[in-house]
Amino acid sequence: MLLDDPLWDVVFVEDFKGELVQKVSDFFNDQFPQVFWPSCTSEEFEWKLDESNPAGRGMMAVALCGNTIAGVITATRKEILIDGMPVLSAELGDTYTHPSFRNNGRCRELALGTSSRNDY
Repeated sequence: MLLDDPLWDVVFVEDFKGELVQKVSDFFNDQFPQVFWPSCTSEEFEWKLDESNPAGRGMMAVALCGNTIAGVITATRKEILIDGMPVLSAELGDTYTHPSFRNNGRCRELALGTSSRNDY
């Protein structure tokens, strides 16, 4: 059972071949087994977010409460046209929160550029 008002830390993944990405894959398979077919693998994120993606390197942030994943967000690079001019943008994907953390808990430290826990 999780604590009331648990605190989590946000970690930005640098190594898409690392142990944390495998832990994220396990998180999806345990909490959201219907999302990836037949199952989520770390290779999926490596393909989508690492240098091998033709659009460029993406990003993954993981909210960790101790050893438990509270949530995950990924973003892949996209080039869009605005008034005929190419603009680098990002598409959010794989944005999931562990059911036990929905409306429960908070980030240990405020994000840069924010002044309260409601600045999101």
